[in-house]
Amino acid sequence: MQITLGSTSQIKTKAVEAACTALGLITSIKTAAVDSKVSTQPVGQEETARGARNRAHGAQDHAKGSYGIGIENGIRWNGNNWEDFAVVIVCAPDGTEVLCESAAVILPTDVVEAARARGFATTTVGQVLAEWYGSDPNDPHTLLTNGTHSRLSLLTDTLINALNQRH
Repeated sequence: MQITLGSTSQIKTKAVEAACTALGLITSIKTAAVDSKVSTQPVGQEETARGARNRAHGAQDHAKGSYGIGIENGIRWNGNNWEDFAVVIVCAPDGTEVLCESAAVILPTDVVEAARARGFATTTVGQVLAEWYGSDPNDPHTLLTNGTHSRLSLLTDTLINALNQRH
């Protein structure tokens, strides 16, 4: 099974590797720098899914005949709180897709508003959390869950779910 990830992010690459190992998939995993074509901080399910889809299809453009994987984290208002979540899309060589969402992590409203004030086109909530609290800008999930869930663990679980539906 050939997989191409539409990102060169270390966390995303490690999540794909961990999911494939957990499922016992014998794979060749490549990465490709693919533009999500959405804001640096996607807002809402639609924009986040569009980013993941763009990454998955872009990955396939780099390696014809492979499974393309797109991963995009975004934020959304759930009616009570802002939350961070990821969309994972696995696109098979035949063009069929599986879309899965990760578990969501609640975000402090003041941090979201600070990122919004700077502009979601260039600023993520993770960057503001890193400035204010010293967390990893690529993994604010560990801080936000008091160490119970990392971004890697959330993405790995979501990838296991998506890949289980594809192979």
